[in-house]
Amino acid sequence: MRRNVANRISLGVVVLTVLGGCQPIEQARLSIEESFTPRATQPPPMVLKSEPELRVRLMKDARRIEMDGPTRVVVRTNQGAAPVLLPCPIVVTSSNRGLSIRDGKGQIKTWGYGTDVEIVATDGSRNTGGVGSASLAPPALLRVDGATVPGFVSLRPRWQDYPEQFDVIASMGIESYLPGALMDEMSSTWPRQALEAQAVVTRTFSLGEMETSRRSGKQFDVESTLERQRSITGAGMVQAMEAVRQTRGMALTTGGRLLKAYFCSTCGGRPASAVDVWGSTFGTEHNRAEPLFAKARSFACDRSPNFRWEVERRDDELSQRIRAWGLAHTSAVSSMTRVREIKIEAVNAAKRPTKFRLIDSGGRDFILPADEFRAACNHNVAGLPPVSDESRIRSGDVDVEVWANVVKFHGRGFGHGVGMCQQCARGFADQGWDWRKMMGEFYPTAQLTKMY
Repeated sequence: MRRNVANRISLGVVVLTVLGGCQPIEQARLSIEESFTPRATQPPPMVLKSEPELRVRLMKDARRIEMDGPTRVVVRTNQGAAPVLLPCPIVVTSSNRGLSIRDGKGQIKTWGYGTDVEIVATDGSRNTGGVGSASLAPPALLRVDGATVPGFVSLRPRWQDYPEQFDVIASMGIESYLPGALMDEMSSTWPRQALEAQAVVTRTFSLGEMETSRRSGKQFDVESTLERQRSITGAGMVQAMEAVRQTRGMALTTGGRLLKAYFCSTCGGRPASAVDVWGSTFGTEHNRAEPLFAKARSFACDRSPNFRWEVERRDDELSQRIRAWGLAHTSAVSSMTRVREIKIEAVNAAKRPTKFRLIDSGGRDFILPADEFRAACNHNVAGLPPVSDESRIRSGDVDVEVWANVVKFHGRGFGHGVGMCQQCARGFADQGWDWRKMMGEFYPTAQLTKMY
């Protein structure tokens, strides 16, 4: 293992010398990787003329749902059949015979095997007499198992394997989706500027997911839950809606393309690079974007309970979890004996660890990227109690000491550390920063672009 590491270091020194000393190490490393990695042809950047419609999967593998609207719903098929108007409420089930809907009068109608349907709520106020014209009326609010859903809902059974199960996918304007997403990510009691920063980041991330899913033929863009939809009420919702309104259409781009706008809970004062956390291969080339490189920056997350933390674990328990993680991920650490020493092997430009060296009782050493080390420490193992919130290793930014049979972790932050730190956004807002200044700090060199 040590010989292989030494050989890789020697090769890196030679190539870096050829490239020259003026290039930042991280960019130089990516240049080396690119020279050996074939590049896929990139599709043209996404262009939007107006607010796009986001497809949000609210339920996976549902077996029965209840839906309601003001008075009636319109049921449309994916095969061009005439829409059907049904009185509310309705109950939906699926089987190998097709989708069945029982309406508010107890009548049951079935759409045959292989037929997906869309359901739109309507009060019929603009109906001119026919079912088709009712389907063209502006959508009223639909309720799915008690949760209010804007837009319309698609029901897509798993026809090929489990036709009794179906996905519930809501289609709504992205600006209608964002307030609920904000309330799921931040407290509505936080400063307005922090909520606005989260709105820009969440919009950017959601647009990126939409772009990827449409090009790959996926049936939905993002995941959500009915519980989130149920929470979209009260005074907190007003704050979230205002944050979305103030930043409408704004997103982060780099080189004319949407940035993969990652965010985390607490950076601990030292951000991470996307390429160090998730790598960069076919399909994840976006992790090479310059705004996602770790750079030393200002921070304001020191009021977070996760800014600094300490955890103690037994060495035998920790070794078991790391071995089990290695077995599950085909890693060499699956053969590691009792851990004897854990050292920081490499750090990034912000001094955050990127790799750890683990030395076992037999004197063998193993290298793990920081976020994989965190995952291995937290891996659940049969026969061991689940990792608790108190004993969890909360980030890969740790100093580790092994004392006798005790392993002590001195940690910073919570999460992967890439992109916007939510606790920093809160702290910066308290200092009077606006969301534009925050975006420049969290994603240096990225552009703020009005997408629609």
